[in-house]
Amino acid sequence: MMRKKAKRSWYLVPFTGALFIALFSFLQVIYLRKPKAGPWSLPDEHVFLIPVGMGSLFFVFFVVLGCFGLYYYKKEKEAENFKERERG
Repeated sequence: MMRKKAKRSWYLVPFTGALFIALFSFLQVIYLRKPKAGPWSLPDEHVFLIPVGMGSLFFVFFVVLGCFGLYYYKKEKEAENFKERERG
């Protein structure tokens, strides 16, 4: 079985996705808290639960995916370096 060449995208893409999800959920909370035109009061707590809860869930998912990608990248890179040393 051929080993794949280690790629940084295995961990950079999930970590970047986690960063964007955290940023977007933070911006969504700011948008919900900002007063709109006309009479306005702070929204109920359950309105904030969706962007914060789902954002946190996806953030954790992408961070775990990035950690697995980083582990796999380091493992493959170590195997490549071992092959290089073995060749001479």
